[in-house]
Amino acid sequence: MLHAGWNFYTKKTEANKISILWLGWCIAGILTFPLAVIFTDFSNFNANWIPFFILTGVAHALYLYTLGMSYNIGEMSLIYPISRGLAIFFTISIMLILKLEVISAQGALGVIFLILGIIFVAIKRLGDLEKREVMMLSARTGMFISTYSIIDKISLNYIPPLFYINMMFIITSLIMCPIVMKRLNGHTWAVIKRYKFYSGAIGLVSFFTYYLVLLAMQSSPASYVVALRELSIVFGSVLGMWLLKEEKSRRKIAGICGIVFGAYIIKTS
Repeated sequence: MLHAGWNFYTKKTEANKISILWLGWCIAGILTFPLAVIFTDFSNFNANWIPFFILTGVAHALYLYTLGMSYNIGEMSLIYPISRGLAIFFTISIMLILKLEVISAQGALGVIFLILGIIFVAIKRLGDLEKREVMMLSARTGMFISTYSIIDKISLNYIPPLFYINMMFIITSLIMCPIVMKRLNGHTWAVIKRYKFYSGAIGLVSFFTYYLVLLAMQSSPASYVVALRELSIVFGSVLGMWLLKEEKSRRKIAGICGIVFGAYIIKTS
């Protein structure tokens, strides 16, 4: 619910979405840094943590950029299901190929229902070629979600989650600085002047939401966590259809039901 919520408020604003997301992550990273330092045990700290910070920072910078660009031009009820749904497919495929995890037959069946449900939610008809740019951006977003999910799962074997996510937010913001301050300079200063509190709220909710996911990843297979968190697609689709007045249809409702059923199968596997 929280994840769908901050995506909804990002999409809802009239300001540039990339600048909104960047400023939100920057504010959240700064505000949570003291907590991360106070509540982290640095007795096991070593230089091997740094590559993980950089890798997740790059992956998240690409993710925020493509997500923001998608929301600048497309509908949330289309972008959100495609990006989150393809993240499931990419993550599980990579995990299986690299033999990092093994999922049960029941878990695989649940993921299949999830993916089919996402397809029903996202695709109106095969002739939706006019939305090709939005769909391509959404697909790239899904690929970056999968990339950082795998990096996060591996990183948590070595790094305390609170400090890890704080470094992720700070480094992601630093990597994005040249783009938002040069290419999006006018948009970014407008966001800083008019939407700093709005952006800060989005960033802090995003931080807390991500922290919950990292805690889940510490004790569960990443494939299942990534799949179950996609229940946010239900909330995101509802927010897009009813509050943003985007397309409503029986097909989307059927897709949402498929997602819920797939999540139930995974949870009981």
